[in-house]
Amino acid sequence: MKLQSVETIYHDGGHNAFTGIVQWKDRYWVCFRNAPSHRSIEGRICVTSSPDLKNWTELAIPVNTPEDNRDPTLYVFNDKLYIVAMTIKRSFEKPETCEGKILTEDFFSLVSYTEDGVHWSEPRRTWDPYKGLWWAEPYGGRVYGTGYVYKPVDEHGNVLPGSTECEQSSCEFVVSDDGLEWKTLSVISQDRQPTECALAFLPDGRAVGFLRYQLIENPFPDIVVAEPPYTKWEVVYNFDYWTNGPCLGMVGDTLVASSRSMLDWDSTPREIVNMAEPGAIRGLQIMTIDVDKREVTPELVISCPPHPEDDWPDVSYAGILDLGGGEFVMTYYEGLKVAYSDIKLARLQL
Repeated sequence: MKLQSVETIYHDGGHNAFTGIVQWKDRYWVCFRNAPSHRSIEGRICVTSSPDLKNWTELAIPVNTPEDNRDPTLYVFNDKLYIVAMTIKRSFEKPETCEGKILTEDFFSLVSYTEDGVHWSEPRRTWDPYKGLWWAEPYGGRVYGTGYVYKPVDEHGNVLPGSTECEQSSCEFVVSDDGLEWKTLSVISQDRQPTECALAFLPDGRAVGFLRYQLIENPFPDIVVAEPPYTKWEVVYNFDYWTNGPCLGMVGDTLVASSRSMLDWDSTPREIVNMAEPGAIRGLQIMTIDVDKREVTPELVISCPPHPEDDWPDVSYAGILDLGGGEFVMTYYEGLKVAYSDIKLARLQL
């Protein structure tokens, strides 16, 4: 794999993150969250488009509620462009300084769509309460996706709006027949506090997930696979180091993945560290996956630039789009954990 170029496609001095990219109506469409900071309790979902991956339009704002809207995903279905985002209603324990524990009131998903790329429908709730739809992927005349449970609870695990504790109990595989209404088809995992799961479909119809866990004692991610009708999931690869912000995409018949790499951690394999620029402490690692051989092969690392002493560099949450002939583009965000971050576009070649 070769990295051909990297460009900044959006910068406004704010925290821009959590990207996705699709092609629709002869244009390329990119979504992301725009907010004052990563931890902010306010965030809006933005979309920009380009005819050539060089010139980008002003932002459309399909989702902008008083709550924190984040982790958007774009999907094309029945000649419409859809966007779904997770929305969290919460506040700070110390609102005057935006510090302390976060009090969570509600967690749900919002979906909007456009038929012309200009006018977006009013966002509406979808799926179940306290479940966030995180990834959506059209396949075989339906739209499939992944999402997870995130609910404020008391010490007994009962729902308690306004609690500082939240339960993450399952990652689920969901389906929609109209792009708007979603339902759970199967449970991917109920182990180790599963959360984000990227999704792709192999040419033979198998679904592949790149699954993140939150359990401190064992947060290492898995590659999971399910055959139609997608009711039983099998772990085919377990990472032996921590990496997060999962992404999957098909480039021809090759399954490509990316995630955040902790280059300054002793647990990160030296093979990956050596792919980065000297001294880099964070990077976007890109891999190829062979499900049948149960192998994950690191290909390259896009390194974060140097950072100020009072903040940490951050890079992750990519989207992959196949351009044909082994060429593909990736959107991702790069910047600082607390302060600003920008939306990037990388061109790569297999």
